[in-house]
Amino acid sequence: MENRLLELGRVRQEARLALRKDVELLYHTAHAAAAEKPGFDDRFQLPLHGDAKLLNAARSAIQDAPPMAETFINHAMPRDFLEILNTKVRNLERAREEYANGKTACSLGQKALEESLNKALAAARGFDAIMRNTFRDDPITLEAWAAACRVPRSTRLKKDKAAGNGPARAPAQPQPQSQPQAQPHAQPSSA
Repeated sequence: MENRLLELGRVRQEARLALRKDVELLYHTAHAAAAEKPGFDDRFQLPLHGDAKLLNAARSAIQDAPPMAETFINHAMPRDFLEILNTKVRNLERAREEYANGKTACSLGQKALEESLNKALAAARGFDAIMRNTFRDDPITLEAWAAACRVPRSTRLKKDKAAGNGPARAPAQPQPQSQPQAQPHAQPSSA
């Protein structure tokens, strides 16, 4: 689930950057046009920090720019720049919604996992009590049960990794000694 959330976050970031780029180009063009038509850029002001401000700026541009579209087009903006901007607004809105839904699902999944883990631990403690009571008069079986229940702590492994030593390694297995090969007996040569 976390990988899906990361992917949704990446998609949201790409949608944000695409919209921001187009809004900044629109604003830059408006500022350039203001040299010829003073006040043309009054409705197109930066900064655009945060998704909410960016979306509001883009929506305002979509609403305010149509009467001025020819001026933008005369400054080399594509004829369909407002449709493109509108598509990018919808893309960012959809990406934000999908990310929020994914985040909620991830939180719910985490909560369900924790609840399942707590139930499993409670069941294990109950089973342990049953086993200890069942074999209380059988010390050998009880000791075997206690040994089977021991779970080694991973503290040493974590310390080794933190120290850069990597995971603890199993001792090397002794190699069987090789047997010297018998030398062929020299045969007396017949002369």
